[in-house]
Amino acid sequence: MVSEELLGSVRKQMSTVRVPAHYDRVYKDECQFSFDTPLSANGLYINLNSWQAFGQEYVEIDSKRSGQQLYLHELWHKVGNCFRGTHPFDLINGRTGFYTESHA
Repeated sequence: MVSEELLGSVRKQMSTVRVPAHYDRVYKDECQFSFDTPLSANGLYINLNSWQAFGQEYVEIDSKRSGQQLYLHELWHKVGNCFRGTHPFDLINGRTGFYTESHA
């Protein structure tokens, strides 16, 4: 369970969160200062007021600069391709298994 103290501090900061409008840019693909991405080991932290992304080592710097304390943490993991080595014709027709060269 989440403590009431933590929920109280989050509720206090909710007034600083802005919702992006239609033409606002959200920089969520790469850190503003390094080459960290959501696929990096520690992921990215997105400032919910400026919508700029920061790596783990730069979040504290941005928090002191902007005063923001709420960030969205994006951490992605690559998933293997389950269709690797399957012939495209087999995927279209719903066939599974393997075929010899004479049937490919």
